[in-house]
Amino acid sequence: PAQAGALTVVPSTDTTAPSAPPTLSVADWSPSFINIQWDAASDETALYAYDIYRSTAAGGPYTKIGRALAPTLTYTDSTVTAGLTYYYVVRAIDSSFNASLASNEASGAAIVKMVEVTFRASVPAFTPGDIYLVGSLPAIGNWNPGQLKLTQISAYVWEKTVTLPDDEWIEYKYTRSSWNNVEWWGFITGMENRKAHIVYGTDGTMLLDDTVGNW
Repeated sequence: PAQAGALTVVPSTDTTAPSAPPTLSVADWSPSFINIQWDAASDETALYAYDIYRSTAAGGPYTKIGRALAPTLTYTDSTVTAGLTYYYVVRAIDSSFNASLASNEASGAAIVKMVEVTFRASVPAFTPGDIYLVGSLPAIGNWNPGQLKLTQISAYVWEKTVTLPDDEWIEYKYTRSSWNNVEWWGFITGMENRKAHIVYGTDGTMLLDDTVGNW
């Protein structure tokens, strides 16, 4: 107390809010997180942070769940419940704590990403009959050699597009409808199968372009 002093707080003269963050979108997701991203807002003085708001209903009401300090333009929400859909908006905060209007609303579900996988088989010219895909998941035949027929797109090329979960490892082969007529060449003999890692990539599509050397 003997050395007490006086602190004078001078209010900021900056009363202008930043612009609303543009182009908010969901960048990535899984059953355990949703990642959002946005473009930078602008301010005549200085941006300080972005406040993130979330709702379980379109249009709100929203609850603040986090803050990303500028210049960060992304936020990962790890407090999601698998299977639910969430709705997000972001507000920019300047160095005088003026808050912008809300960004556009972006929504995303905490679910497994699915990938459209195209299986393409180039077969030998002497191949008779139809070509089938058989593999380790129900969507690719579930090891039934005559269940999933491919579509012929040219003289010796067959294709089939199926939906598979992201980050899944699969095993598969091509057959001519039975285990008596299965691809058999190189390392693909006996119980050996083709293997692939399903990856969502940038657009949720994937091509497995294979060559069948012999049956």
